[in-house]
Amino acid sequence: MSKEFTTISGELVDVSHLATVHGSGADGYVDIWTEERQKIWLRQADNTETQITIPGHLFPARTGHHVTVLLDEEEVIGLVNWTTGMRVNYLMAERPGAFRPVDAAAIGLMLIAAAVQWGFGGLPMFIILVLLYATIVWSTRSRRHTRRVRDIEARLEKLIEQRGRPTDARGHR
Repeated sequence: MSKEFTTISGELVDVSHLATVHGSGADGYVDIWTEERQKIWLRQADNTETQITIPGHLFPARTGHHVTVLLDEEEVIGLVNWTTGMRVNYLMAERPGAFRPVDAAAIGLMLIAAAVQWGFGGLPMFIILVLLYATIVWSTRSRRHTRRVRDIEARLEKLIEQRGRPTDARGHR
């Protein structure tokens, strides 16, 4: 495992499901999407309470459950519910980012370079450069994402080994 993560453990004292609806549109076309998140309060062993926001709708816990939240800086990346025996690696639900603003700038620079170097005849070379760039960037980001998912899985497994397997509702491990 290449990186240490922060953990916060305690009893869930409050869980709020929040949803924000976003929308935009023009010329009769409307795009609407919903951003979901869970806002939780954890009471730790020393009786301090911590508020944590978990993006998405995947949250296998209720008030009164004992959980451990795995954080990478401020980002929630995993959760173990000791009451139900469930665990979540939040990165497994994500896809690696395929297109970012920096990619638009890189493609724009490739277009300018191809036009300056080869003129109108540079269009086929531009297409080849974009395809090559996209392949390299996607595979690099995909490998990095897979490595990070494995690191988080290993850390969740280490947490479970240290504390012991969670029990289900019937007390089975």
